[in-house]
Amino acid sequence: MDIKHLRCCAAPQYKELLTSDRIAFSVQQRILGSVCRDIITDESSFLICYSSAPYPIWIWLRDDADEELCERIYTVLSESFDIEQHKFNTKYFFAEYLIRRARADGAELNIDTNMLVYTCDKTVAPRDVSGEARIATRSELDCAAELFGMLHDEIDIDKKTKEEYRCDAEAYIKDGTLLFWLDASGERAAVATYRIDGDLGSISHVYTRSDKRRCGYASALIYRICGLIADRGAIPTLYTDGDYEASNKCYTALGFVLRGRLCTVAKQKGDQRENYRLQIPGIRLFTR
Repeated sequence: MDIKHLRCCAAPQYKELLTSDRIAFSVQQRILGSVCRDIITDESSFLICYSSAPYPIWIWLRDDADEELCERIYTVLSESFDIEQHKFNTKYFFAEYLIRRARADGAELNIDTNMLVYTCDKTVAPRDVSGEARIATRSELDCAAELFGMLHDEIDIDKKTKEEYRCDAEAYIKDGTLLFWLDASGERAAVATYRIDGDLGSISHVYTRSDKRRCGYASALIYRICGLIADRGAIPTLYTDGDYEASNKCYTALGFVLRGRLCTVAKQKGDQRENYRLQIPGIRLFTR
């Protein structure tokens, strides 16, 4: 079948390709509904989506993909993108193929992040903490943008300009889907956002100020957001970093259950050589 390469458009018609992996690739399903810089697919066995910088390129392919299909996808990627200038979110078996082929061509790639995908069908109430959750107002836009920037600086993923963080925060505030946790003194101690797409509610931008951590604020805030998502008939979902220990107990204690494993492939940093295989000591939340 011919390969179609669509540029600067949305392509919601391809969401059906992801049905068998709708939890693990829920972000890719969502971005298909917005304008993407590049969408490449043979309309049956693989789908590549690149929304825009600084986000990674999403690569979905069938689980029964053979080496011929993997090589076909690699050829498309190498002809369409500068391999070393992008990150790629995909399944593990293709990640290993991508790394091997890229290295054969002189490009140094590795598994940068182990991603876990969680859903929560039934939340478990966390311990009581002081303060309350509150939906952000436009007067709090600058604070939300500042916390977005602090989050991305700390995890060093999808970093943007201050104005871009402000635009992102403004969109969530307009939708009423950005919440703060206010501590007993009324200070905005933590932030989180969510999006509803069909029957899934994706939680992101979870961040607690460094001097407010280990107080249970993030757990309390996520619990509140899970309730809001459930009220709208959707299931809470999370994308997380499989190697980040600090937040592991937070999410699993709230009732989140592992539903899938993906990884991010990127140019190798310095001389560091990371293990390809998944380790699950903890999780860190992704934003997209």
